[in-house]
Parts: sequence; C-alpha cells; structure tokens
Amino acid sequence: MNRRNVLIGLGTAAAGAGIVFGSGAFTQASAERDVTIRVDEDSEALLALIANDDLESVRQEDGKLEIDSDLLGGGDGFNRDAEVEIGSTDDDEFGVGDVEDGGEAFKVGNNFDQEIEVTVDVEDVQPDDDGELTLVLTGPGEDVTDRSTAEIVKTLDAGEELLAALEFDTDEGGAEGEITFTAEPT
Repeated sequence: MNRRNVLIGLGTAAAGAGIVFGSGAFTQASAERDVTIRVDEDSEALLALIANDDLESVRQEDGKLEIDSDLLGGGDGFNRDAEVEIGSTDDDEFGVGDVEDGGEAFKVGNNFDQEIEVTVDVEDVQPDDDGELTLVLTGPGEDVTDRSTAEIVKTLDAGEELLAALEFDTDEGGAEGEITFTAEPT
C-alpha cells in the first residue's frame, strides 16, 4: 500500500471524527451556587411600602400594606355616589412644590442602592359599576402630582420616596382587588 494513500485516509478519518465529535456543543452543564433570598415586611423591603399610621383605613397587616374601608370602625364601607379620599389628593395640600409627609395614604420607598423605575398599577382595583379609583403619586421635589386610573411610572434615586394617595368615586358599587408595584433598575 502506498504510504501517501494511508496518510490521506488517516487525515480524512481524523477530519470526519473532528466534525462528528469536536463541534464544541454540549447537551448539559451543571453548577452549584449559594443563594440567599430574604423576605421582609413591606415597610423594610427593597421596595418599601409604608402605611401612614395616622389613617385608620391604611395599615401594615402581617407585614403587608393593606387599604380597607372596613378598618374605619363603624360602617362597612363608603356612601354611594360619594367621592372619598384616602390620603390627601388636593394639589394645594399634597405634593405640589415641597413634598411634605403626613398627607399621604402610604409611601413607596427605594431601599435599593441604585436608581430604580417604579410602576404603580391600579387597573386590577377598578370599582364595580361606574365608579373610578384614581391613584395620586408625587415624587421628591416635584411640582406636579401625577394622577391615573391605570398606572404611573416614576424614577427614584436610592433612599427616595413617593407619596401616594387614592381618590375613589363610589357610584353604586365598591371595589376590591390588588395594586401592583414593580421596581426595575434604570
């Protein structure tokens, strides 16, 4: 047999094996890492939700922010065809110019060590019938109070807080649902 033909045959076989076995692809990889996940009360978490203790309808219950008209002690809810404020929603009293604590229903705070974008969504709490729930948010040092029946997006530096209040036009029915808070690094 010719030595050249043997070398060509071995080279061809090696190249074919390289294509079949040497593609660099793999089907599985596994690695173990330590993970620590803590759960904290709303008022102490990375995205803090802090109830205004001066309002009976807003409180921390089992570590979670709760807004409930049943907490008002006496009646079961608000009057029909009424406009109810939970926290102050009047621009003259709440949030225009220098933001002052005390008029809000609750605060949304940034306990992260970086700037975040906070989205507060009230769409899942829209009242029965023709009523309407309006979210009122004011950021630190802002001259404008944002109002929405859907969602508001704000940017907060580390350590900053938003002041929040709710305005509820009751019409014939009540409302029940969840307010969604989302925080993402900017």
